Amino acid sequence: DRPHEGLALFTPADLFHDRVPTVAAVRQQALTEHYTRHPERYVKGAPTVALPPAAVHINPDLAMHASQLLATSGALTIVPTPVDTGLPEVVT
Repeated sequence: DRPHEGLALFTPADLFHDRVPTVAAVRQQALTEHYTRHPERYVKGAPTVALPPAAVHINPDLAMHASQLLATSGALTIVPTPVDTGLPEVVT
């Protein structure tokens, strides 16, 4: 439930429960009010709220969209890991 830097300081719960627009609106209102009172503090202009990325991937396949990957037959084939069934060597 802590803010996450990779999620633009939103919590995972904010994303899961679709609270990002509400929280972002409150943050933007606070930034705008502060900017109107102290514009000299913002040399780059009016601040805007950072939003979390639209998608996050672990090892993304950038060549194929997820819907295309799921539609491809055999794309998600599970290959079992080979297991050695022999007994381990005993050292005495």
